[in-house]
Amino acid sequence: MGSGNVVGRGRGGARKYGAMLAAPIFISVFSAARLWKRPWAPSGDWAALWIRADDVFTRHTPLAGAYSTHNFSHPGPSIFWLVWILKRASFDSVPRAFALLAIIAGATMCTAIVMAYRWFDRRVAWVTAVLGTALLHELAGRRLGDYWNPLPPVIWLFVYAIALFAALDTRRRSAVYVAVVFGSLAAQAHVSFLFIVGITTTAALVRESISTFRRRGIGQPHVTRATRTWVGPTVLCATLWSPALLDGINGGNPQQLLHYFRIGHGTRLGIPGGFRLAATELIPWGPLLRVGQPADLVGGIELAPWLWVFLVPLPLLTLTLIAIRFHTHRSTRASTALAGAWIIAAITPALASGLEGFLFEYLVTFAISLAAIYWWLIATAAITMLPSPSAVSLAVPTPGFRQHVFGFTAAVATGALAIQTLTLPPRRFELPGREVATVVARASSRLAAKLGPRRAPIVLDYLDDQIGLGAPGVMATLAKQYDIRTHDGAAQRKWGYAINTDPVAPADKFTIVVNYESSVLTPRDACVLRHTENYVVDVSGLSTQESLRFKQLRIANFVARSKIPAHDAAELSALQQRSTRIVILRGDYSKECMRFRGSTG
Repeated sequence: MGSGNVVGRGRGGARKYGAMLAAPIFISVFSAARLWKRPWAPSGDWAALWIRADDVFTRHTPLAGAYSTHNFSHPGPSIFWLVWILKRASFDSVPRAFALLAIIAGATMCTAIVMAYRWFDRRVAWVTAVLGTALLHELAGRRLGDYWNPLPPVIWLFVYAIALFAALDTRRRSAVYVAVVFGSLAAQAHVSFLFIVGITTTAALVRESISTFRRRGIGQPHVTRATRTWVGPTVLCATLWSPALLDGINGGNPQQLLHYFRIGHGTRLGIPGGFRLAATELIPWGPLLRVGQPADLVGGIELAPWLWVFLVPLPLLTLTLIAIRFHTHRSTRASTALAGAWIIAAITPALASGLEGFLFEYLVTFAISLAAIYWWLIATAAITMLPSPSAVSLAVPTPGFRQHVFGFTAAVATGALAIQTLTLPPRRFELPGREVATVVARASSRLAAKLGPRRAPIVLDYLDDQIGLGAPGVMATLAKQYDIRTHDGAAQRKWGYAINTDPVAPADKFTIVVNYESSVLTPRDACVLRHTENYVVDVSGLSTQESLRFKQLRIANFVARSKIPAHDAAELSALQQRSTRIVILRGDYSKECMRFRGSTG
């Protein structure tokens, strides 16, 4: 299969790595240094993943991914494998795990740049360096080291796309293996990436099959050799997906995933909204370069105007017409890149149209990676279709000079992105849920002080947690010191909040109740809180005076129909973020209070 233009692979090529890798290394190290010693106790999904990772390589090893609020688990356990590695490498320190993952993200991107240089040429490697640096720059700060399952696949998908393209263009076996590994990791971590990897892999297999059989037909020796080259990757893919396949045999998670894709659980964005959201993400001046999603008046993602919808595919359409007019589409690399870009242009609005409910930023993390892949494919097609040296001999003296100009321009772009990282606001380095994390840390330390230094099992469970932040945070924090058990180990493992079943021997039992002040207590929690004589810990993020002020502002806001002065509204919002209350009681109230149903008291 043709490999396009091969330029700049001489002896001096290895010396160019330093310039290409400087910006990715700087962004990852800078982010890691800012995250290393941040005091933080995990809460919510971060606590759930942190605890559940301890089940890896045990008899309760995860077979599916993190649990979703849409009543299914994400496709596979790759995110738990990642957290298991981070826990042990960071010595069970969550802030150090964030810093370590930022370093790993930078190292992964550097590996992708080196692979692009070896698989293609210097120019494609520079394109990879520019767009890879843009991707790291967009994630720079907390998100670059965040192990929450929508975020690590952003880097993995980008590497997968480059490797898949290399496998089609150069037939490199190493590229096939890299594509299998990173594609599987990304697809297992979050369901949106499963859709992307599934469509692109299917398209690649169809294209490769047609190309192979068209040349000589079935039964020829080269077809047999081509088939043998896929045996190893197929075995590797089956191995990586074996936990998910086993989970599909034992449970109904695949059916739940299919139900979500087909029907969903709420109002979807729809095709018009999908195209506008795709334009927001894919436009050159979009989140990939501007850092952060554009927000509308209520805090969701602002949809692009319809003009942008037509501007996004314009460069791709222009290149396609040029390729057809001058027959450069016969170049395998150019045609593969253009076809891949059209597939990305179709996948992005299709996936965006299926989003449900409020457009939180984490819901579109997949689109950041798709934007980087889209422009990588367009740039690769463009530089492959550049005119021959003789055609531009009057304008530019030598091909070597053009290469130096290209490399210098790319180096300036990556350097500018790296320098801009220094100007990121402090909030980009704040760890998630820090207001709740403060209360979690206080409640955990007070209960630990009551229990003393011991390793005996304790039963620590909860009946309800309206937002799902505080209770798993307490359990994850105490799991470092105590053998935490639950009232219903199997059910809790489904959510990922606990790793053990009931102890065989009698153990102290405690029940957690979390109230976020702005939420009405559920009947179950109200039932538990009636037992004031059994309170062991009662902490709040607000002092007594702040609690009184918070109640006054809430009443005033209700009376004024949410039209209180701006300074009072800002104070109310700040107090509400810190208003979490955690109560831990001695005893098991599951039988007494589980009979209560509903969400309000």
